[in-house]
Amino acid sequence: MVYALVFLLTFLLSLMLTNGSIKLGRVQIFRDNPDDIRKLHKNPTPNTGGIAIGLSFAMGATVMFATFADIISSAFFGLLPFLIISASIIFITGIYDDTEGLTSGPKFATQILAGIIFLIGLDIHFVSQHIAFSEYSYVVRIPFYLICILWITACSNTVNLVDGIDGLAGTLSIVALLGISLIAMDWVVNGVLLLSLPLIAAVGGFLVFNRPPAKLFMGDTGSLFIGFMIGIMTIILAIYARHWMYSLALVLFMGIPLMDTVFSIIRRLKLSINPFESDNNHIHHILQRYFRGPGLAVLTLSTSAMLLAVIAILLTNTDNVPLFFGVYGVLFFLFVIIAVVYWAKLDKKSSLFLYQPDISETDEISEPRHILRSVFRLTDEDDDSDKKIKKTGSRD
Repeated sequence: MVYALVFLLTFLLSLMLTNGSIKLGRVQIFRDNPDDIRKLHKNPTPNTGGIAIGLSFAMGATVMFATFADIISSAFFGLLPFLIISASIIFITGIYDDTEGLTSGPKFATQILAGIIFLIGLDIHFVSQHIAFSEYSYVVRIPFYLICILWITACSNTVNLVDGIDGLAGTLSIVALLGISLIAMDWVVNGVLLLSLPLIAAVGGFLVFNRPPAKLFMGDTGSLFIGFMIGIMTIILAIYARHWMYSLALVLFMGIPLMDTVFSIIRRLKLSINPFESDNNHIHHILQRYFRGPGLAVLTLSTSAMLLAVIAILLTNTDNVPLFFGVYGVLFFLFVIIAVVYWAKLDKKSSLFLYQPDISETDEISEPRHILRSVFRLTDEDDDSDKKIKKTGSRD
């Protein structure tokens, strides 16, 4: 009951802060302006949603830890200062990037720095006391830390990359956080649970204003912060895993964002483009062009993410090693097939997969009408109403 009350209060606080942060959009530095190339929203839009998410989460998490201090281990309390410092670095980096702009180099540097600070606390309070690691030297533990740094930076940037159409990054984040919460409850990792619940509430309050057409965006402040928190929570869960293979299952919570990141790297290398240069040919952009709108694109990717989350939860509850790796093998095989098809489409330079629209001259049909046209093969003469345009709010 107390969990639900704190969750509700955090959600309401997020609603108020998000609504208030929209007013910051009146200030030029807090606005995301369309450029008709990759920022395809119609009007200048506040990018202050991440600030509201971060502040409401901080307040909600503080109440959670103060209320349930008796169920938190001393090790987790020892880790908290390192976690707060590292998360603050990511949060401040996001704000600076949204207002002044940062190149990929400084952003990666701050993410690595934040990750190192978190891992120092993890080593002192968790790894050194954990039987599975304490018996091994740093020769074995250092590769583990390098993988953790890679995972933290990957999570931070993959959430950032999928923040390309209204409502997508927030929805995928909530799906991942719900999966993390269920695992934390099952494994009795109370510290992770008390972090994930207020973050779900904070993102949920933001999504009320971010659904299409969005009144504001989360910006890099929100996407980097959420991705970072997901990364460190899954690392803590991995340490508590009863078997190392369960750690692999946790990767599926970020399956869709990771797949989009891999495809983005493939696409940019294939086209001899800087891998860190933004474009509007992500998976969500492709689906948006196919469905002629963001709604069904978000629904498709969110449903896929939920399916992967369910599979991840089921895999963490099986002791059947052949079954575990059999399911993982099938998922990897499907990923390879999708990647091969994607690569082939790039070779053919399909307009659906490689598209640079001028949104000011693009006519778009509403989603339900487009589906009817696809099914019944209607022509423009069949219904003059299809000539009415609707501009969507996508961005990268």
